[in-house]
Amino acid sequence: MNSRELRIRGWDVVVPASAAVSWRARRIGRLTDYQRRCGALEEVIANNPGELAIICHAQRELVLMLGAAERIGRNGLAGL
Repeated sequence: MNSRELRIRGWDVVVPASAAVSWRARRIGRLTDYQRRCGALEEVIANNPGELAIICHAQRELVLMLGAAERIGRNGLAGL
């Protein structure tokens, strides 16, 4: 895949016009206040497409885990 066509599930990737500019991705879905408070980001910045892909994946996993924690916080273990 050409880095000019980088696609990351759940993220809108902004391909830099030149190598001197950082890669950016903005989350497509919405975050809850709880997820934002606990460190989930709406936008991430990286030096290259590989780094960006890893950061986006880590953020996606974080949001999944925070969603589970948020449900447990509301409903106890029955929230799982």
